Amino acid sequence: MEKFILVFLTSFLFANGMLAQDEETFADSIHVFQWSAANASWVLNGRDIYTMEGQLPKENTYYSLVGNIWTNDKKYQYTYDTSKNLVKRFRQDWDGVQNTWTDKYDYENTYNALNQRTSSIRKDLTANGWVNGVKYTYLYDANGNLIERLKFRYNSTTGSFENDIKYDYTYDAGNLRLTNTVYDWNAATASYVPDSKYSYQYNNGIVMQRTHYAYNGGAWLEDARTLYTEGDVETDQDLVGVSWNNAFQRQSFVSANNALAVSWGKVQIQYGDGQNYLRWETLQESNVHHFEIEMRDGNEVPAYVGTVSPGNGRGGNEYVFPIPSYIKETLLRVVEVDENRERSFSPWLHYIPMQKLILFPNPATDEINIFPNPGAGTILLRDLNGAMISKQTGTGGRVDVRNLPSGTYFISLVGADNSPSIPFIIQR
Repeated sequence: MEKFILVFLTSFLFANGMLAQDEETFADSIHVFQWSAANASWVLNGRDIYTMEGQLPKENTYYSLVGNIWTNDKKYQYTYDTSKNLVKRFRQDWDGVQNTWTDKYDYENTYNALNQRTSSIRKDLTANGWVNGVKYTYLYDANGNLIERLKFRYNSTTGSFENDIKYDYTYDAGNLRLTNTVYDWNAATASYVPDSKYSYQYNNGIVMQRTHYAYNGGAWLEDARTLYTEGDVETDQDLVGVSWNNAFQRQSFVSANNALAVSWGKVQIQYGDGQNYLRWETLQESNVHHFEIEMRDGNEVPAYVGTVSPGNGRGGNEYVFPIPSYIKETLLRVVEVDENRERSFSPWLHYIPMQKLILFPNPATDEINIFPNPGAGTILLRDLNGAMISKQTGTGGRVDVRNLPSGTYFISLVGADNSPSIPFIIQR
């Protein structure tokens, strides 16, 4: 079990770049620990405070711990479009000499009609003003999966973006990510060359193993593996003598002092009409202080999403958490925090947002396709009177309607109570 380090701060005041208490209310915060090899322990060194506007983060400020004093370090501000897509992320750094925030860079994102991010450009503030820094472009398959991300660096001499890194992604029939491969641009050969990759293994849609490979001499060599247990205590298997376990910042560390305050039941993602949900059940719970929702993409440190109050029922409880619309494809999990601030974890779930179902072709003759692809989800077909006439599971978004006569029908996904019901026509 991991010690509790995501805490809630409700009263803080900015004063000369420091934090004092009992004046102005801000949002929740995340404590960050850094591994100290000298002390062989995790050391608290940072804190993020978030200001929310509804379910969307409006601003977050990162503070460094200098001695016993929290001091300003970095600040991020977020701007969204009418579809709640993040279109701008603006960063400022704290100038301790001038006691003021100074502009650093901003990221500007563009999206397509399906609200998929298509590009990101970072602009840096230099002595010569704002200049282009890096650019990313994104490519998706017909199921809405990200299959390629290209990184470009700006060449101020030529005044153009130039190739740098390529990331390729593959998926199985259920839209679970199988591999993430990294390629570096080789200017001499004017081509991308393999560098490294991750592969993923699942059990019932839950990530159970992630393996890292390095490309060497024309072959992929496995050099690190991360195993995920039901309690999600990560075990890094060092295959080449390199300590991967403490090579990056983490927001938690292992402790095994007390018995679990909760026994996990089913944890699943369900889809509704314009709203997606994380649902979970506990078979037994006691002395639970609260539940937290965390997300993580790839190697990123888990990030706080939200909080749910406990039921503390000896026979267990069921919970529903509306997933904020700003969250794109990622991994989600539930974190139980007990009264002693000890933590236990649900498995990671692969989350693909499904904000609106699109059916094609419509009218149809033999087959209906659903976008975004619901993967292994269950699809219901009903007639005009609401009677269920077909129930299909694990079709990969393709619905066989060859045996249905011409007419109007409704299609929906098994999910939240307000699962969308969309009409379609069979016409022959």
